[in-house]
Amino acid sequence: MKKGFTLVEVLVVVALLAVLTTASVAVFSRIRRQSRDSVRVVNITQMQVALRAFYRDWGVYPEDMINGSNLASGSITYMDTIPLYPQPVDGNCPANSSYDYELGAGSTTYSITFCLAEKIGDIEGGINIVTPAGITHQ
Repeated sequence: MKKGFTLVEVLVVVALLAVLTTASVAVFSRIRRQSRDSVRVVNITQMQVALRAFYRDWGVYPEDMINGSNLASGSITYMDTIPLYPQPVDGNCPANSSYDYELGAGSTTYSITFCLAEKIGDIEGGINIVTPAGITHQ
């Protein structure tokens, strides 16, 4: 009587391990993508709050918001660090996606364009635009 496993038994175990590994990698990738989208939504919300406070104090919105720098005026800091766009870019978003801030006419409005891989809460996946009025899907 021989002790050990047959070649067929070993191959079945290897095949099962391969299937389980593939499934777990797919789930893990989706969780990471959703996490990056959640961070993007949180970042946008924080930028909206900082911009609202800036406008309340000065009556205009800032001329620019440079990712990685701060948002300050005078002795007041509204945001210590304007967030960088989480990488890698996901879904059908353009490879050069970022938080694109544009100051509107008369410095009394702004828009920030950003992209989500999929829907998060009430915010649709794809390109979205934030204004003082809220978030709209493009």
